[in-house]
Amino acid sequence: MIGAEPLSGYKYGGYHPVHIGDKLHGDRFTILHKLGWGSYATIWLARDSAVLEPRYVALKIIVATLVNTSNEINILQYLRNESKSRIHPGSEHVLGHLDDFRVSGPNGTHHVLVFDVLGPSPDELRNGNEDGEELVWKRSRIISKEVALGIAYLHELGVIHGDLHSSNIAFSVPDLRGTQEAVVIGYLGPIRKYAVPANGKMSHPQYLVEPTSFTKYVLNISEENGAQFPWKIKIFDFGEGSFDFIISIYEIVGQNSVFSSYDNDVDYLCRQYSQRIGQLPERWRAYWSGKELKSRPFEQYLKSDILVDYRELTGDDTNDLSNLLRQMLVLDPKQRSTVHEILGHKWFNPTQSR
Repeated sequence: MIGAEPLSGYKYGGYHPVHIGDKLHGDRFTILHKLGWGSYATIWLARDSAVLEPRYVALKIIVATLVNTSNEINILQYLRNESKSRIHPGSEHVLGHLDDFRVSGPNGTHHVLVFDVLGPSPDELRNGNEDGEELVWKRSRIISKEVALGIAYLHELGVIHGDLHSSNIAFSVPDLRGTQEAVVIGYLGPIRKYAVPANGKMSHPQYLVEPTSFTKYVLNISEENGAQFPWKIKIFDFGEGSFDFIISIYEIVGQNSVFSSYDNDVDYLCRQYSQRIGQLPERWRAYWSGKELKSRPFEQYLKSDILVDYRELTGDDTNDLSNLLRQMLVLDPKQRSTVHEILGHKWFNPTQSR
């Protein structure tokens, strides 16, 4: 079984069939490799011939059913227009799009968004090998702050990212402009194609391509640069707020989910919350059939269940992180800390007086 999108997604209204070497938007973009896929899009590395020296971009080709209903393009265009008149430190941590166009094929008409190429997400880097895991841990405070800055910028513009998690943030990569195509492909690894059974359907591609990422490239650069790791975090893939942010920080720092549940079992989630954080809001209790459990100190939970592998975390650091997460885990949005308040927290500013 390969890590490619399901073949069943190639139907009218679904994915656009793409092959290595295909040209899109006239002859401007040439498909070189696959970078990823999701339930409503495939993402491809392409060479942009609109400039003299080779430039590489990511093309996000959205399923045809969303060509007139996807809100992502509207948000991206709004951000691009607003960014021209605003200066905010978080703007460099939000991935803006470079261009967009439409392409027609056997499955309909598709929106295509053009982005700068991103590196791996913290999840991908951490799962690459032990070096990647250590790199994400050592930079977890910086990664979290850069995500917070990006969210603060979006909130200032009135935009809420409703699907934020650790897979929707990624490291930027240095400009690959001018790099030879063979070198770029070498960073990503070989193109792995998997033949599709011949059935005469024009809606299907001739083969599926296994996605890849710049994980090995990032690890090599980080090893060469040591403490001078050069890449910043970018937020991407806009869905429809702060509670998503707490989940992303928790995943970055603890390599785990803040809560877990099978089949979105509400009772089980409420039981976990009452055990780890404390009582549910009073107005919620009438809707929960379970019994609240005696909670243990959240700091103890962090140390024993989440941070057990990171013994170099000091007592002050653990207390600061626990305090930050508690502020963000308040269920009532009116009582929860704003992202601007969060940015001033000691966890993000360890040199300030305690």
